Amino acid sequence: MRDTFFVIMAVYCIVNIWILLKFIRQGKRMQAQSTAVSFGLFWLVFLSDLIFHLNLPALDFILLMAALILHSFFGVYLDLFHRSKTFDRLVHGFGAFSYAILVYDILSNFIQYGGSVLFRSLYAMLLGISIGAVYEIYEFAADAKRTDKMQHGLRDTDFDLIFDVAGALGAAVFIYFRT
Repeated sequence: MRDTFFVIMAVYCIVNIWILLKFIRQGKRMQAQSTAVSFGLFWLVFLSDLIFHLNLPALDFILLMAALILHSFFGVYLDLFHRSKTFDRLVHGFGAFSYAILVYDILSNFIQYGGSVLFRSLYAMLLGISIGAVYEIYEFAADAKRTDKMQHGLRDTDFDLIFDVAGALGAAVFIYFRT
């Protein structure tokens, strides 16, 4: 399993570096910056796990890599964010699912979870909803500074939030049965 994880991680890194170099050569500054930030997020989590001995499950990293590759390769590089509203919504749902589980597991290193399994599942769901809401605020703030908008009106934002809630609900179900 460990070897498989490192193969997946190596492929993830190669794809991200390739995308980043391609955007830089093409002079696509915003896309390069978006890819670099998502790649940096992965390394921040991975190195934090190593340095602080968080002992995060490999599944957390696989979900994180999948969410980030959906964003950088499919969403930004293949431009599916602009070509498909459905893709954007599904990425929001999968991202909320993945990030809720990841943050839940990170926080478990600092907070002693108590209460029923249902309570912990609801907690994971609220983490996912919160992450989705914070991301929508980020999109709003970023749009104030750019001409190429990430948000395309209130309806787009509402659907993003609905899919964030659906993904967070999925994370709650996952945590319920995993616990």
